[in-house]
Amino acid sequence: MFKIAKTIKYTTFQNVLLWLFITSGIIKPFFSYLNAPFDWTFLIFAIVALDIVYCSVTRVQQIRLNKEKLFMIAILFILYLLIVISLIYSPSKSFSFEKSFLFSINVLFFIYPLFIKEWNLNLQYNLFLFILLPLTVWFIVAKTLYFSPLNSSYRLVSIRFYDIRKFYLGFGMGLCILAILQVYLKKSYLVGFFSIVVLLGLGARGALIFLMITLLVWKWKSLLVKIMDFRIKPKILRNLAIASTVLPIILITQYEKIYSFLYLGIIRFTSLFQIGEDKSVLGRVERITFTIDYIFNSLSTFLFGNGIGSFGIIYSGQDKREYPHNIFLEVFFELGIFFLLLFLIFLFLPFFYKRRILFKLFVFYFLLNALKSGDLVGLWLLFIFIGLLVFNPKIKDEVTS
Repeated sequence: MFKIAKTIKYTTFQNVLLWLFITSGIIKPFFSYLNAPFDWTFLIFAIVALDIVYCSVTRVQQIRLNKEKLFMIAILFILYLLIVISLIYSPSKSFSFEKSFLFSINVLFFIYPLFIKEWNLNLQYNLFLFILLPLTVWFIVAKTLYFSPLNSSYRLVSIRFYDIRKFYLGFGMGLCILAILQVYLKKSYLVGFFSIVVLLGLGARGALIFLMITLLVWKWKSLLVKIMDFRIKPKILRNLAIASTVLPIILITQYEKIYSFLYLGIIRFTSLFQIGEDKSVLGRVERITFTIDYIFNSLSTFLFGNGIGSFGIIYSGQDKREYPHNIFLEVFFELGIFFLLLFLIFLFLPFFYKRRILFKLFVFYFLLNALKSGDLVGLWLLFIFIGLLVFNPKIKDEVTS
């Protein structure tokens, strides 16, 4: 009995730690706003590293490495080796070393699932639902109040919020994980609906668009069948009648609060339709155009790139973190065609493994995000789900979809 209790307790600890690991970068702004006297992400990284050491020493989790897993680890090792070699010819004299070190965080995210005994889906779902979702709502409310005229008079939100206002994308990605889990576990549709409303409030355009694409790619067959066999049932009519009665009352009585909650986020969505005026889109187009032109400037750049961390100093003249907002163009620009081909193998080969669709969905979703907003050292979530896909831990509370 003692051994069983001990096993359950440890697997629960690992699942909570895995959730903290996944959300470490998402939740960090909250601790920054509270002016916490510690680095939240570093703390979680340290605990994860200790857990890896503990698993390795005690062998509490039996690690089995087949050819598929060893091959993926080998590719990642070669990629890291190429990054280190590129330090020799990179024009960046400071950020190049920082970036090559930060890539090791991606490695940590990829490796940790190897030591996970089982992934408890219901626990993960509840943690996202009852912790991350309320924090996201807090973020939107704080953002609304911060830019409200009342804030200058009554100081409703601390000035520290200004430093974290741009972290909406992380919260958006976290909500999309919740939405995918909600569909996979067949939980209440209200959770999915509210998640989309909150995504609108965040203004997380890419996160929401890529969520819709992921769900359509996954469920298009069943969706088509439902459309073809659609019949209005009494239960649906009853729900529609209730909704058509309750929703107008809520909208009329709470219009100003709902409008304030969604206003800043919806502006970002509507700006997509203002052709030639969205600064975010124009900035991305400019960077992508520059990157493509520069890649084909010389044979050496095409083959080996300009060196890790070189984009910032070449594009803006400043030795700092800059990237073209497309992960494939970034690695092509900095590390060349050979690195890009290996990187593509690392990203796409696991899709051909016999694995659960859930892992593949998450990799697909975060890969879409990396094509719009990611950079090489910020692919934590993509790498952890590739790790889950490759190392394939046991899933508890799995639902057949």
